[in-house]
Amino acid sequence: MPMVLVLTKDIHDSLAGTFTPISKILSESGYTIAAIDVTCHGKDVRPGETSGLECWAHRVKADKQDAFAKMVANASAVISDIGDRKIAQVSSVVALGVSRGGYAALRVAAADPRVNRLVLMAPVTKLTRLDEFKGMSVDRSI
Repeated sequence: MPMVLVLTKDIHDSLAGTFTPISKILSESGYTIAAIDVTCHGKDVRPGETSGLECWAHRVKADKQDAFAKMVANASAVISDIGDRKIAQVSSVVALGVSRGGYAALRVAAADPRVNRLVLMAPVTKLTRLDEFKGMSVDRSI
C-alpha cells in the first residue's frame, strides 16, 4: 500500500482528522499516514508571527526566498525517513491536501517525484484569490 502524506494545517490536525476523517480511515485500513506542519502552522510559526494565511502573505511579501521551500524540504525528509526505516514503500506517495493543504500538496508534488498521486479537497490553487493576497503581485514561481 502506498504511503499517504496528509496536509491540512499542522501535524496534529492532519492526523487527528480535524478537517477530514480520511487519515484515520486509511490508517485503520493499513496505510502508512504521515503529516507535516504546513508553512505558518504548528512549529513553523516564527516568534511574533500569527499563524495561517495572513502569515503566508507576510512571508511571501517579505521573504527573499520561497516562503514554502522549508515545508517542501520537510515533506521530502519525512518521506525519506519513512523509506529509510522501511516503514512503508515510498517510491509512489499520495499527497492528500485540504484547502491550504491542497496548495501544500501541489508544491510538494512539484518538487518531489516520489509524490506522484494527489487527492485535493477544496484546494487553494491561486494565492491571489485569497483575501490575504488581494492587491499583491505574486511571483508565479511560488
